[in-house]
Amino acid sequence: KALVEKAMAAFESQSSWMHDVLEETLRVLGDSLQVKLGSLAQPLRVALTGSTISPSIFEVMEVLGKEKSLERLKAFAKP
Repeated sequence: KALVEKAMAAFESQSSWMHDVLEETLRVLGDSLQVKLGSLAQPLRVALTGSTISPSIFEVMEVLGKEKSLERLKAFAKP
């Protein structure tokens, strides 16, 4: 949940909600936390889709849109 919260904070500041921007945001976060992209993407995938299998997490986020994506991430991160 801590990684989802950190990713959520990074995504909230994004004005562009396009695949490439979302991917770069998560890569930069991963680098700063010294965490591999997959270790960040998998919890996001579960939070957004309810499954461990989905299309690219960035495509999912782009289709859902910023509001719905952040809503799902917040619901997942709740204690």
